[in-house]
Amino acid sequence: CLAALVQFTIHNSQFTRRNSQFPIPNSQFTNLPIPFLLLYLLLPPTLILALSYFTPKFNARYVMIAHPALLLILAGGMAALWQRRPGSLGNVLRGALSSLMLLFLLGVSAYATRNAYTDPAFARADFRGAVRYLRKHIGPNETVILVSGHMFPAFDYYAPDLERHLLPESQTLDTTQTLDYSIAGKLNEWLAGKDGVWLVLWQDEVVDPAGFLTAMLDDLAVEEPVDRTFAQVRLKHYRLPEGAVFTARPEIAHPADINFGNELRLLGYTQTGERQVTMFWEAIQPLAEDYRVSIVLRDPLGQSWGQWDGRPTAYYYPTDRWKPGRVVFGRYDLDLMPGSPPGDYGLDVGVYTEADPVGLDVLDKAGAPQGKRALLGGVRLAVAAATPEELGLSLEEGHDLGGGLSLLDWELGRREAQPGDRLPLTLIWGVTARPQGDYTLRLLVTDAGGQTWSAGDFPPTNIWHPTGGWLPGQAWRGQITFRLPIHVQPGTVRLAAQLIAADGSPLGPPVELTDLEALPTERVFVPPQPQAPRRANFDNRVLLLGADLEPDPAAPGGVLRLTLYWQALTEMDTPYTVFVHLLDAQERVIVGHDGEPVDGTRPTTGWVPGEYIADGHSLTLPADLPPGDYVIEVGLYDAGVPAMPRLPVLDEEGRPAADRVIFGVQVR
Repeated sequence: CLAALVQFTIHNSQFTRRNSQFPIPNSQFTNLPIPFLLLYLLLPPTLILALSYFTPKFNARYVMIAHPALLLILAGGMAALWQRRPGSLGNVLRGALSSLMLLFLLGVSAYATRNAYTDPAFARADFRGAVRYLRKHIGPNETVILVSGHMFPAFDYYAPDLERHLLPESQTLDTTQTLDYSIAGKLNEWLAGKDGVWLVLWQDEVVDPAGFLTAMLDDLAVEEPVDRTFAQVRLKHYRLPEGAVFTARPEIAHPADINFGNELRLLGYTQTGERQVTMFWEAIQPLAEDYRVSIVLRDPLGQSWGQWDGRPTAYYYPTDRWKPGRVVFGRYDLDLMPGSPPGDYGLDVGVYTEADPVGLDVLDKAGAPQGKRALLGGVRLAVAAATPEELGLSLEEGHDLGGGLSLLDWELGRREAQPGDRLPLTLIWGVTARPQGDYTLRLLVTDAGGQTWSAGDFPPTNIWHPTGGWLPGQAWRGQITFRLPIHVQPGTVRLAAQLIAADGSPLGPPVELTDLEALPTERVFVPPQPQAPRRANFDNRVLLLGADLEPDPAAPGGVLRLTLYWQALTEMDTPYTVFVHLLDAQERVIVGHDGEPVDGTRPTTGWVPGEYIADGHSLTLPADLPPGDYVIEVGLYDAGVPAMPRLPVLDEEGRPAADRVIFGVQVR
C-alpha cells in the first residue's frame, strides 16, 4: 500500500490528465486525489477507534467504509507503475512489479474469498439455520429467550411471529449490562406455565460471561439435546418442571463469610460435580484490580494434593467489571495429582493479583488480619487408581516393604533442616498383592552419633484411604510431613522407612531412603530481661516473658520494632503463628504482622522445653496516624485450622482468661 501510494503520488499528475473524464482543470484535480484519499483511508478508522476507546467494542468490519480508498490507491499505484517511459529496461521492471502486485492482490482476495465460504472460523452468524431448526422443533407451549438481546432484528427478520424475550433488554451490545441473579424475576414472568424454553445464544460471553442464565436453568430444568450446530450461534433447549420458581439469591450448601482485604467476600461454596466446586463471591467495593483465586486441596493433615488458579469467575469477567453487592459465582474443576487417593479434601483459598502474588489478608469482624488464606470445609472427590505405568514407574524397580506393598519412588522436600523442623516426604506405592489389613508407615532417623530415633507413624497415603482396600496393580501417592526429632545430633542423618502391621509387628526390615543434613541450632537457656515484662502462659505450651519496643514513643510514618521473648514449656507438633496488631481506641487494627517466629526460621515445632526465643517484628506506622496512646495485641494461633483459633492465656488457676497480651505504645 505504501509503495503504491508513493508511485501514485509521483505520477498522479500524468495519471489524472490521461484518465480523468471530469471537466476539472488539471491544476485543481491533481491536487485533490492524494489528500482526499488519505483522509478517506485514515480518518474513519481513527474516529472509530477513538469512539470505542472507552467502550471496548470494535470489529474489523467497521473499517469497510475506508475500503474504496484503499482500492483506489492500489489501483492508482499499479497504473502509475504500468506507464511506459523512454528506456525499455525500466518499462520491463515497472511492468513486472505492477504484475506482481496485481497477482498478489488477486491471490489475497481469492484466499479471503475461499475462507469466507469454506472455513467455519470465518463464517457469519447462521441466524437463518438456527431459526429454521427452532421453528421445526419448538413446542406449542414453549418460548424463546435471546442472549444477547441486541440480536432481535436478525431473529425477527426470520421469525417475526415467534414469541421472544431479550436478555438483556438493550437495543445495542453493552458491556456494562451483564446478567446476574436478578434475572430471576424476568424468568418467573416469562416462563410461568411454560413447558419449555429455547435459548438463542450469540455474543453471550459479553453480557453473561459467568453463565448465570444457563446455571439457573441447569438447577431447575432438564436440558434436552440439540443435534445441530450453527456458525457463531448456539441453541439450548430446556424442559421446565411444573411450578418452577427461580430465586434471586443462590442456595449455598456451605455458606461462609470470609473478607479478603475489604475487597472481596467469599459467601460459601457448593460441590456441583464429582470434581467440581462452585464458589460464590461479591465485591465489597468498586474494584480496580484484576484479582485471581488460588485454591489448594488439602487433607486433614494439611498436605497439598492439587491446585486451581485463575479468575474467580469467567475469563471474560475480571473482577474490575464486578458491581459491589452483586453475587457472582465461579465453577472450578479440581484436579488431583496422579495417584492421589479418593476422599474428603479441604479447600484452602487465597486471593491475589499477578503484581502481588502474596495476596490479600483475611480479615476478621474487627478488621484484624488473620493470615493470607482461608480453609473451608471439605469436598468429596472420586478418583480412579493410577497404575505404575501411568506414573512412569515399574513394580519391578521398587523396594519391597512387605505385606504386598512396594515403594516405587520417594522425594524429600528438603535436604537440610534444624532439629524440630517439619519435612515433607512424598511416597509412590505399588501394590504387588492385596494387603492383609491396614498398615502404617514408620519413619526412622539415625543421627551422626549412631542413635536411631522414631520420627512417627503415618498412614501410607492418608487417614481415609487404608491399605486394606488396595488392589494389585494399583499405584498410590502418599504425602507425609514428619518432624526431625529435636534431640538429633548435628551432621549427616539417614532416613529409613518400615511398614507396620495392624498388630504392631514389622512387615519387613527398614528400607533406607536418603540422607539429609541436620544443622546445628543455637539455643538460649539464659533468661532475658525485657523492657516491658509480662508472664503470660499460653495454654501451658508457651510462656511470653515480655517485649522490647523501639522507639518509644514512635513517630507517624516510622517503623516500630517489637521484640517478643518466648519460652517453650513443652514440645509442640503445631507450628503456631504469632500475631502483632496495632489497635486504636475502638480496637480497630491499624497495622499488623502475622507469621511464624523469627521470620519463619524458628517454628514452634523446633522449640526445646526450657529454651528462650527472641522474636522480632516490625510495624510501619501510617504517615497520617494521629498522635496519641495506642495498644499492641500479641498472641498465637493455629493457621492450619479453618477458624484459626488463638491459644488461650491461662490465669493462675489454669483457666482461660484471655487470648492475647496487651502492650501500650505512644505515638508522638
